[in-house]
Amino acid sequence: MSPTLLAAILGGVAIAAVARVTGPAAARTAAHAFARRVDLALTDDVAPRVVDRLAARDRASGVGALVAVAFGGLWAALTEPAETVGGIVVALAFFLGYAAGSALYGWYESTRPVPAGPRIARATTPTHADYIDPVERLGLRIGAFLAPLLIGGLALVDALSDAIAFGPFPVGAAVVAVVCPVVANVAEALGARLVLARPQVAATPHELAWDDALRARTLRDSITAPLIVTLYAPLFYLGVVDAGLEGGWPANPAVGVVSGVFGTYILVLVLLTLLALARRPERHFRRRLWPTAPQAAPAVAGAQPDAEPQP
Repeated sequence: MSPTLLAAILGGVAIAAVARVTGPAAARTAAHAFARRVDLALTDDVAPRVVDRLAARDRASGVGALVAVAFGGLWAALTEPAETVGGIVVALAFFLGYAAGSALYGWYESTRPVPAGPRIARATTPTHADYIDPVERLGLRIGAFLAPLLIGGLALVDALSDAIAFGPFPVGAAVVAVVCPVVANVAEALGARLVLARPQVAATPHELAWDDALRARTLRDSITAPLIVTLYAPLFYLGVVDAGLEGGWPANPAVGVVSGVFGTYILVLVLLTLLALARRPERHFRRRLWPTAPQAAPAVAGAQPDAEPQP
């Protein structure tokens, strides 16, 4: 698939994401769907604010993805890169834009003044590990080492085998593949720190549980792009190496090696993705912070600040 066509398809996906929450009825439907995914009751006492926050976040994410993929498609149209490399860059632009839109909205929420009124406090302060599933966090950290391992492995094969030659070493692609995952890890850590520093305002345990749900959503959206960058970096490098090869299999054994590594890596990514989805990562915060599903809490007259919430 050409990068320009992929950009058009992903742009349509971004527009659909915005349309999905456009209008009060659509926003409520999307909010209830999210409530089912996180297994948290969307009751009348929290629904208005939750619906508005979710809709605003989805719109920001969709617009961010649309803008980013438009730039990615324009770059592909002007530079005409190799199909594999162009497709990877366009896909990365989509995920980066989506995460950036969500993160910017999260930052905007953090700058809003804390409303006056009764508040409850928690016995302990939640950490990054309370909101993000271990598989996602581990994948982000390990992913930073995959590109250097791949580059070193191919260089070793090239040096030791007389039959396999990958051509001139693509220095620029190697630097990009190694540096970008490190930058993504650092950016994710800094962004998470900003989100976790935002004060949580809730008068009932149910409100606090929903604030945790929205905070987890922001953090998971924000980790998506760095995770994609770290896992796609080896594919980007392989795409550049493949574009520089001449001939085909079996005349050029290097083509077979690159194709085999590419296919194996994709298969491993698919299996790991299925494993991560099977763990229901969107409910990780529930398992850590609210192991018992919180029920809609009635208004309590004279609620005092610093009252400890009970799940």
